[in-house]
Parts: sequence; structure tokens; C-alpha cells
Amino acid sequence: MYPVAAFDLDGTLLRSDSTLSPRTLAALEACQARGIKLVVATGRSPRTAAMVLPDCFTPSLWVCYNGAEIWNGGGRIAQNALDIDTAKEIVSVVRAVCPNVRLYCGIDDILYSEHERDPEVFTKVDDLHAVIDRPVAKIVFDQIQTIDEDALRRHLPRSCRFIITCGNRLGEIMTPSATKAWGIKSAAAHWGLGLSDVVAFGDETNDVEMILESGLGIAMANAHPEVKEAADRITASNDEDGVAVVLEELLAGDQRSVIGDQSEC
Repeated sequence: MYPVAAFDLDGTLLRSDSTLSPRTLAALEACQARGIKLVVATGRSPRTAAMVLPDCFTPSLWVCYNGAEIWNGGGRIAQNALDIDTAKEIVSVVRAVCPNVRLYCGIDDILYSEHERDPEVFTKVDDLHAVIDRPVAKIVFDQIQTIDEDALRRHLPRSCRFIITCGNRLGEIMTPSATKAWGIKSAAAHWGLGLSDVVAFGDETNDVEMILESGLGIAMANAHPEVKEAADRITASNDEDGVAVVLEELLAGDQRSVIGDQSEC
């Protein structure tokens, strides 16, 4: 059994209705009882990640904003964010090249938006430039169908990385090194471990690096083709308890290695 298990949330650990199934929760609790460290690796902010998980489940660490920040129960413990000047330049470029998109950005644990959105999730501001006075975890925009992707990539500064996620619905911009793989590697280092000690589960393009670089990379049946290509194995879908299927198998195999496989007796 791998000593660390890392999970994307939406489309992976969570079902399509954004809930955690009883079977998957039981598998996670069994891992924790065995001493396995559980890491959530998500594009969400810490607060919005916690909003979709039951209170009875507490991960060991949170890799948030696609790897730009690592949090534990006490707050942020590591950051790999855009500096202030670069973040402001990115906002200006996106506004100029993609005038129809709706921008927001994550700073610390707050999502600031220039447009009206769910007030439980977003803080409305008139101008993102006015609130960018600290490093920015990531800059996000929607209305992808309206953009000239090639033009945007030409104008963005070299000191950032632009990816399209969420079923081609969102554009996300971060530092070049801010990936879930970086976040999980940094999290594992807290326990004296490396990526080879991690089993990772994902479904979207922002999961590719962690699937490729972890000791065992698992793609969901509903995953993007690029994720499936990167994976060591494809499990059942998020609505069919695909994470639990693998964890149960790994836990059973680990138990046999400890007590001896009785099937040959």
C-alpha cells in the first residue's frame, strides 16, 4: 500500500452531484485507520474545497489552486503563486485580448470577481487590480468559447502557465511550476516521502502531471483522454465509486502482505 493517497475532488472523489458516497467515505476512513496520509489536490480554494466535503472527513493536507498553495488545518504552509506585477499584467492582457470573459482570482483563501457570482463563494470587486496587493494563487476566466486562444498565449507573459479545464469551460493561469504534482511532492516531503510513495487519482487536464509523476496514477473512467493516456490504470467513474474500488483493492492487498495470503493454503 502507498503511504500517501492524493485525490482530485470534482469528477474524481466526488460524484456528479458534488457529494461523497458512503462507500468512498468508508474507504477513506479505512485508509486513515491504516495510517495512510490523505491529500486533497484540487483547483478549488481551501474554503470551497471544504464546502463540498463532509465534516467527518479531514484530509491530512490540502493542495489547492492547482498546486499553488498547500494548507493544513492551521492555514497555509507553502505557496507557489504569481507575483503582484505579473498577476496585474495577466489581468490586463486577458481584458484586452478576451474582452467578453468574466475574470476572477484567488488570493489567500478569497475568490475576488469583477462580476456578480454566488456571494457565498465570491467577493465582488470593481477592479481586480485594486485587490492584487499580495501574491495571486491563480487567475481564472470563463466564456472560453469567445476567446482567441492562440492570441492569448502570444500575449501572456512567459512567467505564467495557461491551461483550459473543467470540460473546456474555464481558463486558468498560474505560475509555470504550480501543478498538483508540485503540491503533492511538497506535501509528501513533510512526511519524508516522495512522489513515488503516492497513489494519485484524477480526471481533468490539471491532473495530468500528478498522474504521470506519482508512484501509481489512476484515471477515472470519466477522465479526459489526456489523463487516461498518462495513467497507469483506469478505474470506474466517479459516479461508480472508482476511487473506492482501487483503495479497497490496495487495502486488501496490503492486509494479505501482512498476515499472509491464505488462498494458497
